[in-house]
Amino acid sequence: MDGPPWLLPGDDVRLPTLFGGVMTDARVDDEVLVRRLRAAVELAAGWIGVEVTWSVWSDDRQRSDIDWSDEIWAELPGHLDGIEVRGESTALLGLTDHPNREIAVITATLPQYVPELSRDVGQTSVCLSVQRWAMYGSGVDLPWFAAPLDRWMVDTAVALRAESGYAILDTARGDDTQSAWEYRHQISPVFRESARRAWGEGWGTLLNAAHLDAIGGVRAVAAVPGARVRELPDGRVWVTLGDDPAAVPDATMHALHQAVLPALPPADGDYSIDRMPPGGSVFTAMAARARRVSSPAALRESWEAQAQAARASGRPGGAFGPVGHTVDAGVPDLLFDLADGAAADSFFFRGLGAEHAVPLLAALDPDVLDARAGPGPSLGAALRAAAAHPGVVLLTGHVIGPLREDERLTVDGLLVSGDPVLDGLGEADVARAWDRVVALGIDDALAPPDELRPPSSNEPDGASGWTVWWD
Repeated sequence: MDGPPWLLPGDDVRLPTLFGGVMTDARVDDEVLVRRLRAAVELAAGWIGVEVTWSVWSDDRQRSDIDWSDEIWAELPGHLDGIEVRGESTALLGLTDHPNREIAVITATLPQYVPELSRDVGQTSVCLSVQRWAMYGSGVDLPWFAAPLDRWMVDTAVALRAESGYAILDTARGDDTQSAWEYRHQISPVFRESARRAWGEGWGTLLNAAHLDAIGGVRAVAAVPGARVRELPDGRVWVTLGDDPAAVPDATMHALHQAVLPALPPADGDYSIDRMPPGGSVFTAMAARARRVSSPAALRESWEAQAQAARASGRPGGAFGPVGHTVDAGVPDLLFDLADGAAADSFFFRGLGAEHAVPLLAALDPDVLDARAGPGPSLGAALRAAAAHPGVVLLTGHVIGPLREDERLTVDGLLVSGDPVLDGLGEADVARAWDRVVALGIDDALAPPDELRPPSSNEPDGASGWTVWWD
């Protein structure tokens, strides 16, 4: 993957955010957790310079258009599975796929008791993210925002007795389950032990006594150019690199990374499914990120376990639909035979035609059908085109299962063959060819395709037709 290890890989959809989060392996009193969550919401709301509509998810209930009265906060403590607060651009509420819509994401998660293991699994965490563009002054003067984030990180770390945490300017979101380091090395959160290993690193980094022992003491981070080391209770330290998260030189971040590397989870560690404790079936799928699946039944069973684990962790859903919507729609069974090697968390597909599109249109909710993950057509438009033109419009794309927050079925291209209009066109008729594709029902793409070409003898699997594809 491209880029430095402390940043998430490049993404054409996600926008830069200012992110901060802390976590501990221990369970925290609900009242304390809600107080720190409330402080996070107040902090994020104070940064934002555009009109925002807020919603809250907790215990599978959603409250929309929140006014943040004291009564809302008083209702939250109790038997919580997790809390997620979203601040969405009021002007963009109807555009579910617009990258600027979801401005702020603030989450609080708790460990989940697993009866088979007779113990809690997971961490307590509070995280927040705000898109930089939506901050006052478009977030140009980041020290203005970093100073209160610095105070919130320290206060939350002390209140939760947090073991690990970090703050960074990246594309991270408050509901991400993995740090950049974990994501890059496919380290499932099920293997995380924040008391032993650091969660992540950034402009601000929280380390506990065990982490400091692993790196050779506090002097290792104190030696990083420009580092400010603040001592916290219980042998922990909070390390920041200057006043501006956007102004930290790469050389300084590299020095920090080298200093904390011994405390991070090993990049070459054994995170295989075989290391799961006996009886931990609920979380098995989370540890099987790259495992290949050999049958539709196995894929369905794996994704059902992923959805169960995601719900148990307090995650209600993502930008493309509720947790498990791919399983509920029968995607593992319907599309397995079209997959280019199905993995436990995702797969690519080609050749999705009318026989697949019709049941998907019947099974997926309207909001899911309206979603898209790029500049191509919405899922609903693509499926309707395939259903209306059997054997002529065949869709390509990918599916991401419930293991990830961006669970979705996405169409990013199509192969059109046997259409009487397109069959009469060639390379010199690209504009007319695109008009015909639109007439076939691919009529709500946000941009023309990145590739539009006539049939070629080099098509995979002997396929022949007009290729339409969005990057």
